[in-house]
Amino acid sequence: MAPPPGPPPPLPPPPGSSISPRARANTVDVKAETGKISSAFEKTFYKFFKEFCSIRLKARKTPDDKARLKELFTTLKTEATKATDQLQPTIQKCMEFYRTAGGPGYFQLDPEFIVPMLLKRKQLCDEDITDPSEKAEYLIGLGEDTQEKFQAPLKRLVADFNDPNASFERMYKRYLFKMPPPSIKNLPWRNPTFVLEPGNSNRVVRERFGPLKDEKRGRAKIKQGSELTDINRVTLEFEDPKILEFAFRCIVASNFVIVCVKNKLNETNQPPCIHLNVAVMSGQSGYEHDWICEIQLYLRSILRIKTTSHIFYNVARAENEFAIKDVQDKNEVIVPIQRPKMTDLAMLSNSFRELQDRPQGAPQAPVRGGPKFNTSVPVPPSEETKVIETALVEAKKKKDLPLMKSLKAKLALSKQTDSAIAATSAKAEDLQQQVEEAWDGDDDDLIERLQGLLEEAEAEKAAAEKPRLEERRRKEEEERRRKEEERRRKEVERRRKEEVVRKFGKRTDSDIKAAAKEWCTNTVKNWNLSGKNTGNMFK
Repeated sequence: MAPPPGPPPPLPPPPGSSISPRARANTVDVKAETGKISSAFEKTFYKFFKEFCSIRLKARKTPDDKARLKELFTTLKTEATKATDQLQPTIQKCMEFYRTAGGPGYFQLDPEFIVPMLLKRKQLCDEDITDPSEKAEYLIGLGEDTQEKFQAPLKRLVADFNDPNASFERMYKRYLFKMPPPSIKNLPWRNPTFVLEPGNSNRVVRERFGPLKDEKRGRAKIKQGSELTDINRVTLEFEDPKILEFAFRCIVASNFVIVCVKNKLNETNQPPCIHLNVAVMSGQSGYEHDWICEIQLYLRSILRIKTTSHIFYNVARAENEFAIKDVQDKNEVIVPIQRPKMTDLAMLSNSFRELQDRPQGAPQAPVRGGPKFNTSVPVPPSEETKVIETALVEAKKKKDLPLMKSLKAKLALSKQTDSAIAATSAKAEDLQQQVEEAWDGDDDDLIERLQGLLEEAEAEKAAAEKPRLEERRRKEEEERRRKEEERRRKEVERRRKEEVVRKFGKRTDSDIKAAAKEWCTNTVKNWNLSGKNTGNMFK
Protein backbone atom coordinates (compact mmCIF):
# COMPACT_ATOMS: atom_id res chain seq x y z
CA MET A 1 0.00 0.00 0.00
CA ALA A 2 1.48 3.30 -1.08
CA PRO A 3 2.02 5.92 1.62
CA PRO A 4 -0.24 9.00 1.49
CA PRO A 5 1.17 11.87 -0.56
CA GLY A 6 3.03 14.44 1.48
CA PRO A 7 3.41 18.15 0.95
CA PRO A 8 4.81 19.26 -2.41
CA PRO A 9 8.60 19.50 -2.55
CA PRO A 10 10.11 22.98 -2.17
CA LEU A 11 10.95 24.97 -5.27
CA PRO A 12 14.55 24.49 -6.44
CA PRO A 13 16.92 27.34 -5.62
CA PRO A 14 18.16 29.51 -8.45
CA PRO A 15 21.62 28.76 -9.86
CA GLY A 16 24.37 30.14 -7.73
CA SER A 17 22.27 30.44 -4.59
CA SER A 18 20.89 28.23 -1.86
CA ILE A 19 17.81 28.69 0.28
CA SER A 20 18.45 27.84 3.89
CA PRO A 21 15.79 26.13 6.03
CA ARG A 22 16.02 29.10 8.36
CA ALA A 23 15.09 31.46 5.55
CA ARG A 24 12.09 29.32 4.63
CA ALA A 25 11.02 29.25 8.28
CA ASN A 26 11.08 33.03 8.33
CA THR A 27 8.39 33.25 5.64
CA VAL A 28 5.76 35.45 7.26
CA ASP A 29 1.98 35.29 6.95
CA VAL A 30 1.66 39.07 6.85
CA LYS A 31 -2.11 39.07 6.51
CA ALA A 32 -2.61 36.92 9.61
CA GLU A 33 -0.11 38.74 11.84
CA THR A 34 -1.22 42.26 10.89
CA GLY A 35 -4.86 41.15 11.15
CA LYS A 36 -4.41 40.19 14.80
CA ILE A 37 -2.80 43.53 15.63
CA SER A 38 -5.42 45.44 13.65
CA SER A 39 -8.32 43.65 15.36
CA ALA A 40 -6.93 44.32 18.83
CA PHE A 41 -6.33 47.98 18.02
CA GLU A 42 -9.81 48.25 16.49
CA LYS A 43 -11.52 47.12 19.68
CA THR A 44 -9.61 49.54 21.88
CA PHE A 45 -9.84 52.44 19.46
CA TYR A 46 -13.58 52.00 18.90
CA LYS A 47 -14.15 51.76 22.63
CA PHE A 48 -12.70 55.22 23.28
CA PHE A 49 -13.28 57.00 19.97
CA LYS A 50 -17.07 57.37 20.35
CA GLU A 51 -16.67 59.20 23.67
CA PHE A 52 -13.69 61.10 22.25
CA CYS A 53 -15.80 62.46 19.35
CA SER A 54 -18.76 63.41 21.54
CA ILE A 55 -16.56 65.50 23.86
CA ARG A 56 -14.53 67.02 21.04
CA LEU A 57 -17.68 68.27 19.28
CA LYS A 58 -18.98 70.19 22.29
CA ALA A 59 -19.04 73.93 21.68
CA ARG A 60 -18.44 74.67 25.37
CA LYS A 61 -16.26 72.26 27.27
CA THR A 62 -16.14 72.15 31.04
CA PRO A 63 -12.80 71.66 32.83
CA ASP A 64 -13.78 68.01 33.36
CA ASP A 65 -14.45 67.64 29.61
CA LYS A 66 -11.05 69.09 28.75
CA ALA A 67 -9.31 66.80 31.23
CA ARG A 68 -11.19 63.75 29.92
CA LEU A 69 -10.46 64.72 26.30
CA LYS A 70 -6.76 64.98 27.07
CA GLU A 71 -6.85 61.63 28.85
CA LEU A 72 -8.60 59.94 25.90
CA PHE A 73 -6.16 61.52 23.44
CA THR A 74 -3.23 60.18 25.44
CA THR A 75 -4.86 56.74 25.60
CA LEU A 76 -5.42 56.60 21.85
CA LYS A 77 -1.83 57.65 21.13
CA THR A 78 -0.55 55.06 23.60
CA GLU A 79 -2.58 52.28 21.97
CA ALA A 80 -1.44 53.38 18.50
CA THR A 81 2.20 53.41 19.60
CA LYS A 82 1.75 49.95 21.12
CA ALA A 83 0.27 48.62 17.86
CA THR A 84 3.11 50.21 15.91
CA ASP A 85 5.67 48.55 18.18
CA GLN A 86 3.92 45.20 17.72
CA LEU A 87 4.42 45.49 13.95
CA GLN A 88 8.19 45.81 14.27
CA PRO A 89 8.85 42.05 14.75
CA THR A 90 6.71 41.34 11.67
CA ILE A 91 8.71 43.87 9.64
CA GLN A 92 11.98 42.36 10.88
CA LYS A 93 10.85 38.83 9.95
CA CYS A 94 9.87 39.95 6.46
CA MET A 95 13.15 41.76 5.88
CA GLU A 96 15.12 38.80 7.26
CA PHE A 97 13.37 36.54 4.76
CA TYR A 98 14.10 38.89 1.85
CA ARG A 99 17.77 39.16 2.86
CA THR A 100 18.40 35.44 3.34
CA ALA A 101 16.01 33.53 1.06
CA GLY A 102 17.99 34.31 -2.08
CA GLY A 103 21.28 33.16 -0.67
CA PRO A 104 24.36 35.01 0.66
CA GLY A 105 24.77 38.47 -0.82
CA TYR A 106 21.64 38.16 -2.97
CA PHE A 107 20.07 41.35 -1.63
CA GLN A 108 22.75 43.97 -1.10
CA LEU A 109 22.48 47.49 -2.49
CA ASP A 110 25.69 48.97 -3.83
CA PRO A 111 26.62 51.91 -1.52
CA GLU A 112 27.62 54.10 -4.47
CA PHE A 113 24.00 54.18 -5.60
CA ILE A 114 22.62 55.24 -2.23
CA VAL A 115 23.13 58.99 -1.96
CA PRO A 116 21.36 60.44 1.08
CA MET A 117 20.83 63.84 -0.53
CA LEU A 118 21.99 65.15 -3.90
CA LEU A 119 20.03 68.37 -4.28
CA LYS A 120 17.41 70.12 -2.20
CA ARG A 121 15.08 71.99 -4.50
CA LYS A 122 11.78 73.72 -4.12
CA GLN A 123 8.90 72.77 -6.35
CA LEU A 124 8.58 74.82 -9.53
CA CYS A 125 6.25 77.76 -8.78
CA ASP A 126 5.83 81.42 -9.69
CA GLU A 127 7.37 83.58 -6.93
CA ASP A 128 4.50 86.07 -7.19
CA ILE A 129 2.01 83.44 -6.03
CA THR A 130 1.94 83.45 -2.22
CA ASP A 131 -1.68 82.64 -1.37
CA PRO A 132 -1.94 78.91 -0.42
CA SER A 133 -5.13 78.40 -2.45
CA GLU A 134 -3.70 80.01 -5.58
CA LYS A 135 -0.39 78.18 -5.14
CA ALA A 136 -2.11 74.81 -4.74
CA GLU A 137 -4.24 75.41 -7.84
CA TYR A 138 -1.16 76.52 -9.82
CA LEU A 139 0.98 73.53 -8.77
CA ILE A 140 -1.75 70.96 -9.37
CA GLY A 141 -2.26 72.41 -12.84
CA LEU A 142 1.46 72.01 -13.57
CA GLY A 143 1.33 68.47 -12.19
CA GLU A 144 -1.50 67.61 -14.57
CA ASP A 145 0.54 68.92 -17.51
CA THR A 146 3.60 66.87 -16.43
CA GLN A 147 1.76 63.62 -15.64
CA GLU A 148 2.41 62.01 -19.02
CA LYS A 149 6.14 62.92 -19.05
CA PHE A 150 6.52 61.35 -15.61
CA GLN A 151 4.51 58.18 -16.23
CA ALA A 152 5.69 57.26 -19.75
CA PRO A 153 9.30 56.16 -18.94
CA LEU A 154 8.17 54.28 -15.84
CA LYS A 155 5.48 52.43 -17.79
CA ARG A 156 8.12 51.42 -20.34
CA LEU A 157 10.40 50.18 -17.56
CA VAL A 158 7.60 48.11 -16.00
CA ALA A 159 6.66 46.64 -19.39
CA ASP A 160 10.30 45.68 -20.08
CA PHE A 161 10.71 44.11 -16.64
CA ASN A 162 7.54 42.02 -17.10
CA ASP A 163 8.49 40.95 -20.62
CA PRO A 164 8.64 37.12 -20.90
CA ASN A 165 12.05 37.41 -22.64
CA ALA A 166 13.59 39.67 -20.00
CA SER A 167 17.00 38.79 -18.55
CA PHE A 168 19.68 40.57 -16.56
CA GLU A 169 21.96 40.72 -19.61
CA ARG A 170 19.24 42.25 -21.76
CA MET A 171 18.17 44.76 -19.11
CA TYR A 172 21.77 45.77 -18.33
CA LYS A 173 22.38 46.56 -21.99
CA ARG A 174 19.12 48.46 -22.38
CA TYR A 175 19.19 50.57 -19.22
CA LEU A 176 22.79 50.62 -17.94
CA PHE A 177 24.52 50.32 -21.35
CA LYS A 178 26.99 47.68 -20.16
CA MET A 179 27.32 43.96 -19.56
CA PRO A 180 26.31 42.61 -16.14
CA PRO A 181 29.04 41.37 -13.78
CA PRO A 182 29.64 37.59 -13.74
CA SER A 183 27.95 37.25 -10.34
CA ILE A 184 24.67 38.51 -11.81
CA LYS A 185 24.90 37.40 -15.44
CA ASN A 186 23.98 33.79 -14.68
CA LEU A 187 21.13 34.60 -12.29
CA PRO A 188 17.61 33.88 -13.58
CA TRP A 189 15.49 36.98 -14.12
CA ARG A 190 12.53 35.31 -12.37
CA ASN A 191 13.55 33.68 -9.11
CA PRO A 192 11.03 30.94 -8.19
CA THR A 193 11.53 31.79 -4.51
CA PHE A 194 10.00 35.24 -5.00
CA VAL A 195 6.64 35.24 -6.79
CA LEU A 196 4.88 38.59 -6.94
CA GLU A 197 1.60 37.44 -8.45
CA PRO A 198 0.60 33.76 -8.26
CA GLY A 199 -0.70 32.64 -11.62
CA ASN A 200 1.30 35.25 -13.53
CA SER A 201 4.93 34.19 -13.42
CA ASN A 202 6.02 36.92 -15.86
CA ARG A 203 5.14 39.80 -13.54
CA VAL A 204 8.04 40.91 -11.37
CA VAL A 205 6.94 44.52 -10.71
CA ARG A 206 3.58 46.21 -10.28
CA GLU A 207 3.15 49.97 -10.65
CA ARG A 208 0.60 52.08 -8.78
CA PHE A 209 0.36 55.65 -10.05
CA GLY A 210 -1.30 57.96 -7.58
CA PRO A 211 -4.00 60.43 -8.64
CA LEU A 212 -3.22 64.14 -8.52
CA LYS A 213 -3.78 65.75 -5.15
CA ASP A 214 -6.95 67.75 -4.74
CA GLU A 215 -6.67 71.48 -4.02
CA LYS A 216 -8.02 71.19 -0.48
CA ARG A 217 -5.27 68.83 0.66
CA GLY A 218 -2.71 70.81 -1.31
CA ARG A 219 -3.65 73.98 0.59
CA ALA A 220 -3.33 72.18 3.91
CA LYS A 221 0.16 70.84 3.09
CA ILE A 222 1.34 74.24 1.80
CA LYS A 223 0.23 75.86 5.07
CA GLN A 224 2.35 73.25 6.88
CA GLY A 225 5.40 74.30 4.84
CA SER A 226 5.33 71.47 2.30
CA GLU A 227 6.69 72.02 -1.21
CA LEU A 228 4.20 69.51 -2.72
CA THR A 229 6.89 67.41 -4.36
CA ASP A 230 4.52 64.40 -4.42
CA ILE A 231 1.77 65.75 -6.69
CA ASN A 232 2.94 63.21 -9.28
CA ARG A 233 3.88 59.96 -7.58
CA VAL A 234 4.14 56.23 -8.08
CA THR A 235 4.71 53.16 -5.92
CA LEU A 236 6.59 50.26 -7.50
CA GLU A 237 5.90 46.91 -5.83
CA PHE A 238 8.37 44.01 -5.98
CA GLU A 239 8.70 40.57 -4.45
CA ASP A 240 12.24 39.79 -5.60
CA PRO A 241 14.69 42.11 -3.77
CA LYS A 242 17.27 41.70 -6.56
CA ILE A 243 14.75 43.11 -9.07
CA LEU A 244 14.03 46.01 -6.71
CA GLU A 245 17.75 46.73 -6.49
CA PHE A 246 18.14 46.62 -10.27
CA ALA A 247 15.06 48.81 -10.85
CA PHE A 248 16.58 51.40 -8.52
CA ARG A 249 19.79 51.39 -10.58
CA CYS A 250 17.79 51.81 -13.80
CA ILE A 251 15.90 54.81 -12.41
CA VAL A 252 19.15 56.42 -11.26
CA ALA A 253 20.65 55.90 -14.74
CA SER A 254 17.56 57.19 -16.56
CA ASN A 255 16.80 60.67 -17.90
CA PHE A 256 15.27 61.63 -14.57
CA VAL A 257 17.31 64.14 -12.56
CA ILE A 258 17.77 62.61 -9.11
CA VAL A 259 16.89 65.24 -6.51
CA CYS A 260 16.80 63.15 -3.34
CA VAL A 261 17.36 59.50 -2.38
CA LYS A 262 16.45 58.06 1.01
CA ASN A 263 17.44 54.48 1.76
CA LYS A 264 14.88 53.39 4.36
CA LEU A 265 15.47 49.66 3.98
CA ASN A 266 17.01 49.47 7.45
CA GLU A 267 14.08 51.26 9.11
CA THR A 268 12.48 49.51 12.07
CA ASN A 269 10.00 52.17 13.22
CA GLN A 270 8.15 52.28 9.88
CA PRO A 271 7.80 50.08 6.78
CA PRO A 272 11.18 49.97 4.93
CA CYS A 273 11.41 51.28 1.38
CA ILE A 274 13.54 53.29 -1.04
CA HIS A 275 12.23 56.82 -1.49
CA LEU A 276 13.29 58.99 -4.43
CA ASN A 277 12.46 62.48 -5.60
CA VAL A 278 13.17 62.92 -9.30
CA ALA A 279 12.90 65.95 -11.57
CA VAL A 280 11.17 65.72 -14.92
CA MET A 281 12.42 68.02 -17.67
CA SER A 282 9.83 70.75 -18.20
CA GLY A 283 11.22 71.81 -21.58
CA GLN A 284 12.55 75.13 -20.29
CA SER A 285 16.22 75.93 -19.83
CA GLY A 286 17.75 75.76 -16.37
CA TYR A 287 17.42 73.16 -13.60
CA GLU A 288 15.07 75.47 -11.70
CA HIS A 289 12.41 74.69 -14.32
CA ASP A 290 12.35 70.94 -13.62
CA TRP A 291 9.23 69.45 -12.04
CA ILE A 292 9.80 67.26 -8.93
CA CYS A 293 7.96 63.93 -8.60
CA GLU A 294 8.05 61.05 -6.11
CA ILE A 295 8.94 57.37 -6.60
CA GLN A 296 8.74 54.75 -3.84
CA LEU A 297 10.03 51.18 -4.15
CA TYR A 298 8.42 48.63 -1.80
CA LEU A 299 8.67 44.90 -1.28
CA ARG A 300 5.25 43.25 -1.43
CA SER A 301 4.94 42.12 2.19
CA ILE A 302 6.19 45.47 3.46
CA LEU A 303 3.63 47.32 1.32
CA ARG A 304 0.88 45.20 2.85
CA ILE A 305 2.11 46.09 6.32
CA LYS A 306 2.16 49.76 5.37
CA THR A 307 -1.44 49.58 4.15
CA THR A 308 -2.59 47.93 7.38
CA SER A 309 -0.58 50.15 9.70
CA HIS A 310 -1.61 53.48 8.15
CA ILE A 311 -4.19 54.05 10.88
CA PHE A 312 -1.63 53.32 13.63
CA TYR A 313 0.90 55.83 12.35
CA ASN A 314 -1.73 58.55 11.89
CA VAL A 315 -2.78 58.33 15.53
CA ALA A 316 0.76 57.94 16.85
CA ARG A 317 1.92 61.06 14.97
CA ALA A 318 -1.11 63.21 15.88
CA GLU A 319 -0.01 66.47 17.51
CA ASN A 320 -3.38 67.30 19.09
CA GLU A 321 -6.85 65.84 19.47
CA PHE A 322 -8.16 67.45 16.29
CA ALA A 323 -5.44 65.84 14.15
CA ILE A 324 -7.05 62.43 14.69
CA LYS A 325 -9.94 63.34 12.38
CA ASP A 326 -8.03 61.78 9.46
CA VAL A 327 -7.80 58.40 11.17
CA GLN A 328 -10.24 56.23 9.27
CA ASP A 329 -10.69 53.20 7.15
CA LYS A 330 -11.61 54.79 3.82
CA ASN A 331 -15.31 53.88 3.73
CA GLU A 332 -17.60 56.14 1.75
CA VAL A 333 -20.38 57.55 3.95
CA ILE A 334 -22.92 58.70 1.35
CA VAL A 335 -22.71 55.42 -0.59
CA PRO A 336 -21.26 52.92 1.93
CA ILE A 337 -18.79 50.33 0.65
CA GLN A 338 -18.88 46.97 2.39
CA ARG A 339 -15.41 46.09 3.63
CA PRO A 340 -14.34 43.74 6.42
CA LYS A 341 -13.05 45.13 9.70
CA MET A 342 -13.05 48.66 11.10
CA THR A 343 -16.49 49.31 9.55
CA ASP A 344 -18.16 50.84 12.60
CA LEU A 345 -15.00 52.79 13.38
CA ALA A 346 -14.95 54.11 9.83
CA MET A 347 -18.55 55.31 10.16
CA LEU A 348 -17.70 57.27 13.30
CA SER A 349 -14.52 58.72 11.80
CA ASN A 350 -16.20 59.61 8.53
CA SER A 351 -19.16 61.25 10.22
CA PHE A 352 -16.85 63.47 12.27
CA ARG A 353 -14.66 64.30 9.26
CA GLU A 354 -17.76 65.08 7.20
CA LEU A 355 -18.85 67.63 9.80
CA GLN A 356 -15.39 69.20 9.87
CA ASP A 357 -14.61 69.32 6.15
CA ARG A 358 -17.76 69.45 4.05
CA PRO A 359 -19.11 72.78 2.72
CA GLN A 360 -21.56 74.55 4.98
CA GLY A 361 -25.15 73.55 4.41
CA ALA A 362 -24.45 70.28 2.64
CA PRO A 363 -27.12 67.75 3.72
CA GLN A 364 -26.08 65.35 6.43
CA ALA A 365 -25.31 61.92 4.97
CA PRO A 366 -27.08 58.99 6.63
CA VAL A 367 -24.55 57.13 8.77
CA ARG A 368 -25.64 53.80 10.16
CA GLY A 369 -24.58 53.74 13.77
CA GLY A 370 -22.45 56.34 15.49
CA PRO A 371 -23.50 59.72 16.93
CA LYS A 372 -25.89 62.06 15.12
CA PHE A 373 -24.47 65.51 14.45
CA ASN A 374 -26.42 68.71 13.90
CA THR A 375 -25.43 69.90 10.45
CA SER A 376 -28.29 72.34 9.73
CA VAL A 377 -26.01 75.23 8.80
CA PRO A 378 -27.19 77.61 6.03
CA VAL A 379 -25.54 77.24 2.65
CA PRO A 380 -23.52 80.30 1.55
CA PRO A 381 -25.72 81.94 -1.13
CA SER A 382 -24.55 81.96 -4.71
CA GLU A 383 -24.42 85.08 -6.85
CA GLU A 384 -27.75 84.17 -8.43
CA THR A 385 -29.37 83.85 -5.01
CA LYS A 386 -27.96 87.19 -3.88
CA VAL A 387 -29.37 88.93 -6.98
CA ILE A 388 -32.83 87.46 -6.35
CA GLU A 389 -32.70 88.46 -2.66
CA THR A 390 -31.79 92.04 -3.61
CA ALA A 391 -34.63 92.19 -6.14
CA LEU A 392 -37.04 90.81 -3.53
CA VAL A 393 -36.07 93.55 -1.07
CA GLU A 394 -36.77 96.20 -3.72
CA ALA A 395 -40.11 94.59 -4.57
CA LYS A 396 -41.11 94.65 -0.88
CA LYS A 397 -40.34 98.37 -0.71
CA LYS A 398 -42.59 98.99 -3.72
CA LYS A 399 -45.22 96.57 -2.34
CA ASP A 400 -45.41 94.83 -5.70
CA LEU A 401 -47.23 91.66 -4.62
CA PRO A 402 -47.18 89.76 -7.97
CA LEU A 403 -43.44 90.41 -8.36
CA MET A 404 -42.80 89.41 -4.74
CA LYS A 405 -44.62 86.11 -5.29
CA SER A 406 -42.60 85.36 -8.42
CA LEU A 407 -39.28 86.27 -6.77
CA LYS A 408 -40.02 84.11 -3.70
CA ALA A 409 -40.58 81.08 -5.94
CA LYS A 410 -37.33 81.79 -7.79
CA LEU A 411 -35.48 82.28 -4.47
CA ALA A 412 -36.68 78.92 -3.11
CA LEU A 413 -35.59 77.17 -6.32
CA SER A 414 -32.20 78.93 -6.25
CA LYS A 415 -31.55 77.92 -2.62
CA GLN A 416 -32.52 74.34 -3.43
CA THR A 417 -30.01 74.37 -6.29
CA ASP A 418 -27.33 75.79 -3.95
CA SER A 419 -27.92 72.94 -1.48
CA ALA A 420 -27.79 70.30 -4.22
CA ILE A 421 -24.54 71.70 -5.61
CA ALA A 422 -22.99 71.87 -2.11
CA ALA A 423 -24.01 68.27 -1.33
CA THR A 424 -22.71 66.81 -4.59
CA SER A 425 -19.51 68.86 -4.34
CA ALA A 426 -18.90 67.54 -0.81
CA LYS A 427 -19.50 63.98 -1.96
CA ALA A 428 -17.14 64.32 -4.94
CA GLU A 429 -14.47 65.99 -2.81
CA ASP A 430 -14.66 63.28 -0.16
CA LEU A 431 -14.39 60.52 -2.76
CA GLN A 432 -11.47 62.28 -4.45
CA GLN A 433 -9.61 62.35 -1.13
CA GLN A 434 -10.37 58.66 -0.54
CA VAL A 435 -9.08 57.69 -3.98
CA GLU A 436 -5.94 59.76 -3.39
CA GLU A 437 -5.15 58.09 -0.07
CA ALA A 438 -6.16 54.57 -1.11
CA TRP A 439 -4.11 54.37 -4.31
CA ASP A 440 -1.04 52.92 -2.59
CA GLY A 441 -3.01 50.28 -0.70
CA ASP A 442 -3.17 46.60 -1.52
CA ASP A 443 -6.89 46.48 -2.38
CA ASP A 444 -7.23 47.05 -6.13
CA ASP A 445 -10.97 46.31 -6.00
CA LEU A 446 -11.48 49.12 -3.47
CA ILE A 447 -9.61 51.60 -5.67
CA GLU A 448 -11.71 50.62 -8.70
CA ARG A 449 -14.97 50.95 -6.72
CA LEU A 450 -13.93 54.33 -5.37
CA GLN A 451 -13.04 55.57 -8.85
CA GLY A 452 -16.41 54.37 -10.14
CA LEU A 453 -18.21 56.15 -7.30
CA LEU A 454 -16.16 59.27 -7.99
CA GLU A 455 -17.27 59.27 -11.63
CA GLU A 456 -20.91 58.92 -10.50
CA ALA A 457 -20.47 61.77 -8.00
CA GLU A 458 -18.98 64.00 -10.69
CA ALA A 459 -21.95 63.20 -12.93
CA GLU A 460 -24.38 64.08 -10.11
CA LYS A 461 -22.52 67.33 -9.51
CA ALA A 462 -22.71 68.21 -13.21
CA ALA A 463 -26.44 67.41 -13.25
CA ALA A 464 -27.03 69.66 -10.21
CA GLU A 465 -25.11 72.51 -11.83
CA LYS A 466 -26.68 72.07 -15.29
CA PRO A 467 -29.85 74.23 -14.74
CA ARG A 468 -27.80 77.08 -13.34
CA LEU A 469 -25.24 76.86 -16.13
CA GLU A 470 -28.00 76.88 -18.73
CA GLU A 471 -29.56 79.96 -17.09
CA ARG A 472 -26.19 81.70 -17.12
CA ARG A 473 -25.70 80.84 -20.79
CA ARG A 474 -29.19 82.18 -21.58
CA LYS A 475 -28.45 85.46 -19.83
CA GLU A 476 -25.07 85.72 -21.51
CA GLU A 477 -26.74 85.14 -24.89
CA GLU A 478 -29.35 87.82 -24.17
CA GLU A 479 -26.64 90.26 -23.15
CA ARG A 480 -24.68 89.44 -26.29
CA ARG A 481 -27.72 90.06 -28.46
CA ARG A 482 -28.47 93.35 -26.70
CA LYS A 483 -24.91 94.54 -27.26
CA GLU A 484 -25.09 93.45 -30.90
CA GLU A 485 -28.33 95.41 -31.43
CA GLU A 486 -26.77 98.45 -29.77
CA ARG A 487 -23.72 98.14 -31.98
CA ARG A 488 -25.86 97.90 -35.10
CA ARG A 489 -27.93 100.94 -34.09
CA LYS A 490 -24.80 103.01 -33.56
CA GLU A 491 -23.40 101.80 -36.87
CA VAL A 492 -26.57 102.94 -38.69
CA GLU A 493 -26.37 106.37 -37.07
CA ARG A 494 -22.70 106.66 -37.98
CA ARG A 495 -23.40 105.77 -41.60
CA ARG A 496 -26.22 108.29 -41.75
CA LYS A 497 -23.93 111.03 -40.54
CA GLU A 498 -21.20 110.02 -42.99
CA GLU A 499 -23.73 110.00 -45.86
CA VAL A 500 -24.91 113.53 -45.01
CA VAL A 501 -21.36 114.88 -44.83
CA ARG A 502 -20.40 113.12 -48.07
CA LYS A 503 -23.49 114.40 -49.89
CA PHE A 504 -23.31 118.04 -48.79
CA GLY A 505 -19.56 118.49 -48.32
CA LYS A 506 -17.74 120.24 -45.47
CA ARG A 507 -19.84 123.23 -44.39
CA THR A 508 -20.60 124.97 -41.15
CA ASP A 509 -22.70 123.14 -38.61
CA SER A 510 -25.75 125.27 -39.34
CA ASP A 511 -25.46 124.62 -43.08
CA ILE A 512 -25.05 120.90 -42.51
CA LYS A 513 -28.09 120.79 -40.21
CA ALA A 514 -30.23 122.75 -42.69
CA ALA A 515 -29.13 120.57 -45.60
CA ALA A 516 -29.61 117.45 -43.54
CA LYS A 517 -33.12 118.52 -42.60
CA GLU A 518 -33.97 119.13 -46.25
CA TRP A 519 -32.41 115.84 -47.35
CA CYS A 520 -34.07 113.84 -44.59
CA THR A 521 -37.46 115.40 -45.38
CA ASN A 522 -37.13 114.26 -48.97
CA THR A 523 -36.12 110.72 -47.98
CA VAL A 524 -38.39 110.31 -44.96
CA LYS A 525 -40.07 107.21 -46.38
CA ASN A 526 -36.76 105.46 -47.00
CA TRP A 527 -35.49 106.13 -43.48
CA ASN A 528 -38.86 105.48 -41.86
CA LEU A 529 -38.62 108.65 -39.76
CA SER A 530 -41.20 111.20 -38.70
CA GLY A 531 -40.97 114.50 -40.63
CA LYS A 532 -41.66 116.38 -37.39
CA ASN A 533 -38.43 115.20 -35.76
CA THR A 534 -36.01 115.22 -38.71
CA GLY A 535 -34.70 118.64 -37.79
CA ASN A 536 -33.49 117.42 -34.40
CA MET A 537 -31.37 114.50 -35.67
CA PHE A 538 -27.99 116.21 -35.52
CA LYS A 539 -28.40 118.55 -32.53
